[in-house]
Amino acid sequence: MSVNDLTPKTFTKKDGASLLAQMLFEEATSVHFFVGQSINAAHQGLPIDITMKLKLVESLAANLRKMGKDVVIDYD
Repeated sequence: MSVNDLTPKTFTKKDGASLLAQMLFEEATSVHFFVGQSINAAHQGLPIDITMKLKLVESLAANLRKMGKDVVIDYD
């Protein structure tokens, strides 16, 4: 499976990531992201920074738009 493949998939797993993917990619017609920009103290020392988070949201939004979904991003 290619990361560029945006064709519909069947998500059979019941973990949180699979359920979210199913909702975003198969069920939603519009998505509204509310993105906080605070530093999470629990992530200190991990290779996660605000830039990475923002790029991930932008990439996800771009792919959802390619699938014809209406996407809004609000930054807090």
